[in-house]
Amino acid sequence: MNFVAATVLRGRGRGGLVCYSQWTRPSDAGPDGSPPLVVPKRWSLRDCLPEFVLLESRTYKVVFVERSDGVDKPTEVSADATPLAHFGMFTVSTDKQARMIELARRYAPNSLTTPGLTAIDFHRSLDGTRVVNFGLWTTFDSFDSLLDKDGFENEAPYWTGVADFQPDFFDIATVEAA
Repeated sequence: MNFVAATVLRGRGRGGLVCYSQWTRPSDAGPDGSPPLVVPKRWSLRDCLPEFVLLESRTYKVVFVERSDGVDKPTEVSADATPLAHFGMFTVSTDKQARMIELARRYAPNSLTTPGLTAIDFHRSLDGTRVVNFGLWTTFDSFDSLLDKDGFENEAPYWTGVADFQPDFFDIATVEAA
C-alpha cells in the first residue's frame, strides 16, 4: 500500500474534521486483487484521535473525474488554489449503485459551468452502498446557481428514486502529499 496524499477538511455547518486520503492498490488486496471492503485498522487515524467520533470508514474507487478546464489528469487539491470542497454523499442500495454512477456521468458534468467549481471526482464504495462526489471550489458564492443546471432542479434532481443525498461543505485545512 502506497500513500499518495491526504486532505484534512474542516466542516462548515455541522462542523468536524474529515480526512480524505488516497492510496495506490493495497498490499493486502483480496484474492482477485481488489482492496478490502472495510478499512483495515492499521490504515485508520482513529487510534491517534480518540476524542473524535468516527462517522464512516470505507474504501472507495474513483469512477470518473471531470474538471472545469477540461484537462484530463487527476485532480490536485490545494488550500491556496481550491480552498473549499464539498462531499455529495449518495446513499444507495447495492442494486442501484451502477445506475447512480450512470446518472452522475450523464448529469454531473453540467455542474462544471457553475462559477467557482473547478473539479468533480466521483467515487463508488466497494460495499456498494455509497457514491460520493468530491467537488473542489474557489468560492461557494454561486453554489445556489447549481440548482438551475439540467439534472439539478429542486423538484426532481437526477438522483430522485435512486439515492438519498446529503451534501457537506468544507474548508481545506491542509494537504499532505507523499
